Order: sequence, then structure tokens, then C-alpha cells
Amino acid sequence: MLTESTNQRGRNALTDGVLSKGIVPAEDYDHFRREAFAWLAVVAGMVAWVWIGVALQAQQISALQGLYFVLLTLAAGWFIVRFQESHYRWAAVVFLTAQVIFIAYAYWITQNFAINYTFLLTIMMAGALLTPRMAYVTAVCIILFQMMWSGISLLHGVILLEVLTALVAWRASRGLHEALRSVEVSAQQARQHASEARQHRAELHRTLTSLDLANYQLQKANTELFYAREIADEALRFKAEFAAHISHELRTSLNLILGFSETMSFAQQSYGVRLPTPYLRDITEVYRNSRHLLSLIDDILDLSKLDAGRMGLHLEETNIDLLIAETVAMVQPLIETKGLKLFIDQSPQLPTVSVDRSRIRQVLLNLLSNATRITAQGHITIRIRQEGDNWLRFEVEDTGPGITEDELTRVFDEFHQLKGSSGSAGLGLAITQRIIHLHGGRIGVHSQFGVGSTFFFDLPLDPSLNPSSAAGRPIPPERIVAPVLIVLGEPESDEVKLLQRHLDAYQVTVTPSWGEAERLIRQLSARAVIKTGSQNGGKALSVGVPVIDCTLPSSTQMAKTLGVGAFIQKPVTVQNIQETLRRVAPAAKTVLVVDDEPAATRLLERMVLTHNPDYAIFRAYSGKEAYARLQAQLTDVVLLDMAMPDGDGIWLISQMRQTDEMAAIPIIGVSGRAVEEAMENQMLSITTRDGFTTTESLRYLQAILSVVPPAPVERYTNTQPSLTAPPG
Repeated sequence: MLTESTNQRGRNALTDGVLSKGIVPAEDYDHFRREAFAWLAVVAGMVAWVWIGVALQAQQISALQGLYFVLLTLAAGWFIVRFQESHYRWAAVVFLTAQVIFIAYAYWITQNFAINYTFLLTIMMAGALLTPRMAYVTAVCIILFQMMWSGISLLHGVILLEVLTALVAWRASRGLHEALRSVEVSAQQARQHASEARQHRAELHRTLTSLDLANYQLQKANTELFYAREIADEALRFKAEFAAHISHELRTSLNLILGFSETMSFAQQSYGVRLPTPYLRDITEVYRNSRHLLSLIDDILDLSKLDAGRMGLHLEETNIDLLIAETVAMVQPLIETKGLKLFIDQSPQLPTVSVDRSRIRQVLLNLLSNATRITAQGHITIRIRQEGDNWLRFEVEDTGPGITEDELTRVFDEFHQLKGSSGSAGLGLAITQRIIHLHGGRIGVHSQFGVGSTFFFDLPLDPSLNPSSAAGRPIPPERIVAPVLIVLGEPESDEVKLLQRHLDAYQVTVTPSWGEAERLIRQLSARAVIKTGSQNGGKALSVGVPVIDCTLPSSTQMAKTLGVGAFIQKPVTVQNIQETLRRVAPAAKTVLVVDDEPAATRLLERMVLTHNPDYAIFRAYSGKEAYARLQAQLTDVVLLDMAMPDGDGIWLISQMRQTDEMAAIPIIGVSGRAVEEAMENQMLSITTRDGFTTTESLRYLQAILSVVPPAPVERYTNTQPSLTAPPG
């Protein structure tokens, strides 16, 4: 009982506290009783009307008295209807007061004692509709009225019932009101929670709207980046296609110029007469300038490869004395022709340096050629000295016109020509700078206008220095150890040269046979075996090292792709023709030359006759004409231009392979298109005898994904998100 009483007091304190603090307004608290009040008012009104009718019919009341009852009932009903919603408590008080007056007036008129018992209902209603205490108040008021009309001797039984009814009403209505308060508190809390939920929902909607807006902006940025990337990719594709196209066109034209001038200069016996000396001198000058144009084309292709990151380095220990001697021997005639002097100032006992010999020679030739071209008189000096423990410095000094301060900042820009450097395309210095940077070196220039210029570059002496940084951070240990790779191929093949140039962090060992490869693997602890496209088939290695099957662009692979015996890239030289004919068709007596350009046909014929004057030469200017000639008379070899209109070269190859007699004829393909441009989408596979563990597979996967280009950005819709807030 004590616990129950304590809990009850706690609930009362809670509800009273909630009500007293204004959390539950009285108007909201009363709405639970309004429905019951309205129902009771309707029932009481109906009972009153029925009693009035019955009393009038029984002549217990007069018509005037009945009118008073009706007016009282209507007045109470009007007040209840008018003020029930706005002033519930006053409406309930009026309702109860009207009942008391109605019952007391009915008892006073009729003197029917039983009417007093209806006061019990009024007491119960007072406790239910107002408060438990109002049951006592109503009972006391009724008892006072009754004592005024009648003596207590007549009413002591009724009064006792009214007191008991008030007690019962107090107890019953108290629990009812507490339940109503609790329900109201719960309802109010639910309303508060609903309000908070609506607020949270609104905040969440605003947050989602902000996220939608941010996502829309991100999608818009992604779309713009996608289009920007498409434009950049298109520009790169256009640049590559332009370089390839212009290279092909220039090589095709230079093929004629170089071929005829070379033949006239160095193979005069093919004409049957010797050229006069002045003619020979002029033809030699044409040949020399044609070689210069070819070097410009090579510069453009080199620049394209550098931009695409496809130019690798073949690092090897290089003797500086021999490198300088080779370079000077190549440029000395040009310097002497201009009447200049060349001085070499180098420190004694220079250390060897690990560089790409051909690329550094190209750098020195570029600098010396530029110095010779812009220097009218004076001298050119080459200086080589060691800078500290880690650097080897090369300097090329000239006494030319010098470079202005405005131009010093643009010296190494692409296609920028310095004043006085006529005949230059503005590519040599740009390529030179990138080659030096690929070696991890530094390059610069000092110049005084009107006095001369000094171009210099530094190469790192320590091979363990990171080529991507001049600060000298150490590279991973496997690079210093230089692991061995076994390459299955021919030592002088294009694939092997390409691998040696790009796999500069490895020691590349070449062998043509699988048996020798296994021996080298055990002897050198090779890391892997690379099988180039020129190696057909093979056998399973008894040594468990990965075998990488890698098809690389080469003349041999290009020939296999085209289905010909050999492939020659323009410009064609007499030496190329001689070596290829000797290898492909050593016993040939008749040659069919196919080219849509008559001049190119004559050039190829002249080069073939230079190799062997006894050849019988046949000409054709299209694939169909060549096929008709072969049908009429078979030849021993076909020299075929692959870039004829409408793909005649490819068509002729397919037609020849369908005929048994023609299929045996060797074909030598000739084209001005670069090998790497013609061969795309080559396969790469890695296998090993024992298979790969999960860790090895994941490492291979990580290595492959590190070089996979990003996927195209998806195109998102540009529909802007709705920014309207939710209702409530």
C-alpha cells in the first residue's frame, strides 16, 4: 500500500508539474471530456423535454410552469453550444447549475419526494465533468437547498445517499482525471515528439537538399571534366594522328629524294655512267639536306614520344672520352666548313657514367649544331668536369651573338626559334631538355648578348640516385641490384632494342633459344623470361620463373601481322634493299615492283639494280595490275608498297595467299608508317610452371592496375535537384 501510494503521489506530482508548468494547457486537457459532456447534455436535454411533456399531460405542472422549464432548458442548451469549445468549464458549471435549478423547481412544484434522487446523477456528473472536489461542492449546495425547502427529518436518508454518492464520485472521478491527465501528458509529449520529428525532418530535408545540390554540382563538374578530358584526348589523338600523317607524307617524299640522291652519289654504277664533279657535289648537298629534313621528322616523333611518356632509356656504362670523340667526329666537318675552331677542355680521368649513350650523343650534337649554326666567327668550346661527388657537367660555349634576357626564359620552349638561328625548327633544345630530365639531370644556359652563350647540363654519377629527382633520394634496392631479365629474341631485333631502352632498371640478357634461356636463368638468377612476338611457340620451363609473352612493335612482327616476308620502313636505303633481298630471296632473278607513284617505282627499281644489275624488273602501279602481271608471269619476289589507295597492298597479299603458286612468292612490304603506329591492341600474358599464389596474383594485379588508364567519366544528367521544403 505504501509503495502504491508513493507511486500514485509520484504520478500526481508528474502530471501536476507538467500541467502547472504549462506543458499541457487547460484547453487541451479539457478536450478529453468535451465529447462526454456533449453526450450528457444531449441526453439530459432529451430527458428534460420528456419530463416536461409527461408532467404537462398529467397536469402536474401548468402551461406557464412548463414554459419556464422550456426556457431554462433552452437557455442552458444555448450557453452550452455557444461556449463549450471556448469556455468548457463555464459551460459545465452552467449545465450543472441548470440541472440543480430544474430538479429543485420540479420538486418545489410537484412536491414529489422521489425527484430528490435525481440529484445523485448531478453529483456524479459534477465529479466527472469538472474535478473530484466539485462532487463535494455540488453535494453541499444541493443539501443546503433541500434543507431550506424541507426539514432534515424528511431528507436524512437522501442526504446520506448524496454524501455517499459524492464520496464515490470523488474516488471514481479522481482516477478518471488522473488517467485523463496521463493521457493528455502522453498526447502532448507525442505532439512535442511529432513537432520535433517534423523539425528534424525539415532539417534532414534541408541537409538532403544541400547534398543533392552538392551532388548536382559534383555531377556537373564531372560532366565538364569528362568533356574537357574528351577534348584533351581528342587533341592528343589529333596530335598523334597529325604527327603520324605528316611523318608518313614527309617520309614518302623524302624517300624519293634520299633514295635518288643516295644512289646518284654513292652508287653511280647503277646508271652506267659517272656524274661530273659539279653535279656530284650538288647531288651530295641535296642528300645532306635531305638527311637534315629526316632528322627534323625524327625530332617531331621523338617529341611526340616524350609527350606520351613512351621514350625509354637504355642505360649503360659509358666512357666519356669515347663519347666526346664520336660526337666531335660527327660535327667536325660542319665546324671546319664555317671556318670555326673547336676546343675540348676536359678534366683528366673522368669517371664512367651510366647513361643512354645514343641519347646523350644526340644532346651533344644538338648543342654543337646550334652553336655552329649561330656562330659566324670565333670558336666553340666543349668542357667536361666533375661537380662534387655526384654530378658530371658538360658545357658547350660559343662566341655567337648571344641571347637576350627576354628570350632566355623561352630557350627550351617547343617550336621557339632564337634570333639568328635560321633553319631551326625550335625542337632540338626542347627535346634536349626532356632527355636530360629523363636521366635525372639538370640543364640550363648562361648568355651575354653580343658576347656568346654557354649551354650546360649535369648528369648524375651515382646510378642509385632517383632519375625523377635531382635531390639524390635513394631508389628501391631492386633497382640498385639490377635484376636480370632473359629475353628470347634476336640480339639486334627491334623488340630487343625497345626492351633494352625501356627496361633501364634491369639487366637485359638476350638469347634465341629456350635451352640457353634455362641455363642463363640458373646461372644469373634471372627474375623472369620475356618472350617477344618473334619467338613462335616454346616449351615449358623446368625453372619456376614467370614467362611474359609480350608482343612488341618491330619490323619482324609487322611483317608477320601483314603476312609478308619482310617489312621496310621509309625512307628506303640501298643498304636496306640489299640486306632484305639477300635475306628473303637470295636466289631471286625476277622482281615485281608495285607502287602507285611512278617516281617511287623507279627509285625502288634503281635500288634493286644497285644490288644486282642482272635482275629482271617488272613494274605495276596498283594491286590489280600487279595481280594481273603475276597471273601472266610469276616472279621470284614482290616489292610492295603497303600504302596505296583503296588498300591495294593488303588486297594483293590476300589474293596471292589464295593461290598456291603465288603464295610461295616472298613479299617485301614498304611503308612510311611507323611500326608502333600500325600495331595496336597487342596481348600480354604471364605464366609460370607452378602457378601463382594468392599473394603473387594480388601483387601482379596491383602492378597492372597501377598503369591502367582511368575509365571515362560517366555522363550524368544535369537535372537540378528540387529545393522545396516538406510540408509541416
